[in-house]
This record gives sequence, C-alpha cells and structure tokens, in this order.
Amino acid sequence: TLMQALAFYWGCFRPPFRALTLAHTSESTTEIGRIAQDFLLALPPVLADLAPRPLRGGLTWPSGSSLRVATQRSSDVARGSSPSMILFSELGFWEKGRANSSPEDTLQAALAAMAKAPGTVAVIESTANGATGAFANRWNRAQLPGSQWVPLFFPWHTSDQDQYNPPMSPEDEDIFEKM
Repeated sequence: TLMQALAFYWGCFRPPFRALTLAHTSESTTEIGRIAQDFLLALPPVLADLAPRPLRGGLTWPSGSSLRVATQRSSDVARGSSPSMILFSELGFWEKGRANSSPEDTLQAALAAMAKAPGTVAVIESTANGATGAFANRWNRAQLPGSQWVPLFFPWHTSDQDQYNPPMSPEDEDIFEKM
C-alpha cells in the first residue's frame, strides 16, 4: 500500500511518471488495482485537476503519468513500456503458475524496460517462501557489499495491526509474566 501511495503521489506531482506493479496472482492484481482506485476516490476536491482517470489495469493522468497493475505470468509483461517505478509484489511466490519463463526472466525483462533516468525506483517486496528462488537469491545478493539493492526487513509481528492482546485476568497476567 505504501508503494502504491508513492506511485499515485508521483503520478500527480512528477509527470510523466509511469509506475508498474507486477503481482503474483490475478486476485492480487485486482486487489492492488482497488488500492489505487481508493486513492483516487480519496483525492481532495482541491486536487481535482490532477485526478487520474480509471483505466483497465490501473490509472492514467492527463499529464501523461500512469499507474499500471499486471500479473507476472510472462516475461513480456513490461515489454513496450519504460516505467519510472516497478514494484515486484510477492516475488517469493512467483514460482507457481509459470508458463514459459522463470521469475528471474520476468524480473530481468522488466528491469531492462525500466527508464534509465534519475528518479527511477525498483522495489521487490515479498513474504519469504523458502531459502531458494528469485526472491531468496535477490535478498541474499542485496546483503553483499557493493550491491545496488538495499535490503529492508519489516517483521509482521512488530505491526500493531497484527497483534492481538486478549484481556487477561490478574492470575493470567501473573502466569504470563513468569514465562
């Protein structure tokens, strides 16, 4: 959601900005597209002149900016475009449902399509899915000195929305404290 918000903001204020999000499933593609639509619906009236128009698979701005969301099933998904920003969503789960290319093929092809200009950004985000595969390989290489990637780790259990603290009796609290 944070990266979609950034893409939406840059679409409004840094034209012609072209963002591409590659999701791991068609269901996620639809959901990420809805997030972009939610930003459009929440745009204050004072910014109506900057408002994008809904487009199948994303949004397009009168200024030439675009935000497109697609499913990663083919290495051709970014062909013919020059995105300023690419978000590779849930790369650790791209292995499933592949036809003729590997996740690494799609990743490389999309990065090759990316605009070669200042202000471009590529983000790979994923839940880990084992110690092998395109995401694990990229993560491991990002930790090496001299990498052009910056590895960031945000564990789910530190998020307040993922915490549940049930009410406890004084006796339960005492037991819990002793553990």
